[in-house]
Amino acid sequence: MEDMNLKKAIQQHLEMDEFFTGGFTTKANASEPKRQQQQNNAAVANAAAELEKIADEVHQCRKCDLGSLRTNAVPGEGKPNARIMFVGEGPGADEDAQGRPFVGRAGKLLDKVIAAMGLKRSDVYIANILKCRPPENRDPRAEEIINCFPYLQRQIERNYSPENRKRVWEDMKKVLTELALPIPETPKK
Repeated sequence: MEDMNLKKAIQQHLEMDEFFTGGFTTKANASEPKRQQQQNNAAVANAAAELEKIADEVHQCRKCDLGSLRTNAVPGEGKPNARIMFVGEGPGADEDAQGRPFVGRAGKLLDKVIAAMGLKRSDVYIANILKCRPPENRDPRAEEIINCFPYLQRQIERNYSPENRKRVWEDMKKVLTELALPIPETPKK
């Protein structure tokens, strides 16, 4: 029974992954026209440049007190065109010391989850809502979230589209069905 639940969870995860990414890939395919591959390469390069720009802005950020209290900013890391993105609440002490997301105890667990999915950490993108560690790992304050959230939104915009948004809703309806919860009507446009 447990094996069937695991298989179902994996299948649902794969479907959600497909949903969130909209089927976008940049894998080379021998039958893919050279022009399309060049466009994909350019898109990946643009995404990488945008993520680097966001990281630079995060390192310079002093919109709240956390910017002056941190050891290192933790903007995020991973594959620029990742099909899967993990988002945490905020960096802890290990993350603050290294300037990388999810490297402490939670990071070791996340690495195991990623490996169990048949992927490597470099295949996904990992970020936090907050880009700096709150003192004593306290819960983020509303103004801190408000100040950091635009960075996260821009990190997500690599793969955001109306089509993906629709697919997210379709997946959420699957979740509601699985939990035997009512599915609200979608508003008419």
